[in-house]
Amino acid sequence: MRKIEEMNRYFVILVLCGFFSVLSGQEQVLTEPADYFGFEPGTDRKLFDYEELTGYMQKLADESPRIRMEEIGKSPMAVSYTHLTLPTKRIV
Repeated sequence: MRKIEEMNRYFVILVLCGFFSVLSGQEQVLTEPADYFGFEPGTDRKLFDYEELTGYMQKLADESPRIRMEEIGKSPMAVSYTHLTLPTKRIV
């Protein structure tokens, strides 16, 4: 009886380790462009403006700690130039 309890304990430990390794290996799901803009970019007669594009970029930066968005300057019309950093897994 004691051997069965010990085997059950090891089984539970193995299952939990497998569960947590699966969770840690999952890729983060980011918002797709079609979901944000309401159409697939590149679709005929469908365009988005700069504010929508920077809004999408900011949403990606908010959803992932690996993506950074920063302002790198202003245009002559006081519109901010933005820069999006997307590191690869090897770099991070």
